[in-house]
Amino acid sequence: MGHCSTRECVMNRQESTNFVCRRKFLREVIATVGGLASLGLSSKLAPGYGIPPRLRGVNFDINLRRPGNIERLYQGLPELKGWGINCVRFNFGPFPRGGDDPTVVGKPLLERLNETYETRYAKIVDWCLSNGIWVIFSMIFHNEDTVESKEEWPDGKGYAGFWDDEAAQAEFADAWRQFAVRFKGRKEVLFDLMNEPHGALNTEGNEKSTNGWNIVYPRALAAIRKTDPHRWVIVEPFWGGTSRFERLFVVKDPYVIYSFHFYMPKAFTIGTNKENRYPGFFTGYPWEKPQQWDKAALAARMQPAVEFQRKNGARILVGEFSVGLRVPFKEDRVRWVKDVLELMQERGFNDWLYWSYSAHTHHPKWGGSGFEVCEDLRPLLLSHFRKNN
Repeated sequence: MGHCSTRECVMNRQESTNFVCRRKFLREVIATVGGLASLGLSSKLAPGYGIPPRLRGVNFDINLRRPGNIERLYQGLPELKGWGINCVRFNFGPFPRGGDDPTVVGKPLLERLNETYETRYAKIVDWCLSNGIWVIFSMIFHNEDTVESKEEWPDGKGYAGFWDDEAAQAEFADAWRQFAVRFKGRKEVLFDLMNEPHGALNTEGNEKSTNGWNIVYPRALAAIRKTDPHRWVIVEPFWGGTSRFERLFVVKDPYVIYSFHFYMPKAFTIGTNKENRYPGFFTGYPWEKPQQWDKAALAARMQPAVEFQRKNGARILVGEFSVGLRVPFKEDRVRWVKDVLELMQERGFNDWLYWSYSAHTHHPKWGGSGFEVCEDLRPLLLSHFRKNN
């Protein structure tokens, strides 16, 4: 899921603003880019590998390990088709089992992912692809259905330890290569290499993971390209935040889409402070002064993505955006979503996915924040989904 806690956001703020260019880091990036260049990728799309002019749909925020959830989601798919969506996104991780062996500790990442796919996703993915709905797999290293830290990959380390584990990084790249083999010829399957890349919640951890991601993601992309030069791949900046685009390394690859997530201001969208109204004057984040939060303020926070798009000619996907059901004022929720939709349209961000469909409203980690396409928002969102046709 794409929602960092207040504590996480506070720790993220501590990230150093000065980019530290270490020799090893530069050598790694240069070597990886050289590997991509050697593949001879053209700046033009190959015939037959185009993508719809807009990808609009929903994230599946439902833990498919829970009894009955797979079938309930499967039964709801025709409703989604009727909404007019043409794309869905899964947070996809190595957690195929429940009970006493939730993480399949000790087994290779690819084996875990294959088991996850076969037991939890295959039936739903097959239906989507058969009904003209594109599918995005987004890699995630922790199991969102639990607060248990042990349910992370690499075993006992999770995101924080990934950036020091070269073997895990190689396993990560090879897993994506193997999934490119699995879906060879199915252009309708997109790979979002990592959901909200991040590390240990301190300054050193943020710096390490920011630099590390600029090395790891081109490696994974190069591994995919050896098997499938035309696979659509999605890359997010650190934590999926717009302000992080300035530090994201950009590869020259016509099949890469860059993505961000948008939940600003968290003090409103999460719904933990029920007194905050939108638009209104309040403290959006603990480290910031109170300000007026309205459409203009949202536009300012979206601006780094606009500048990144202009500078790099990038296609932009808003991979997640939402306001939680814990926000008590229905008219405020609708106003926020309406403003975000208008801002995306005005900026040419034609690809977006709402968080989410079939939300686990009583999620133990997120305190029942309940992000979903509720009745209040459905007419507004469906009016935009239908522009896909």
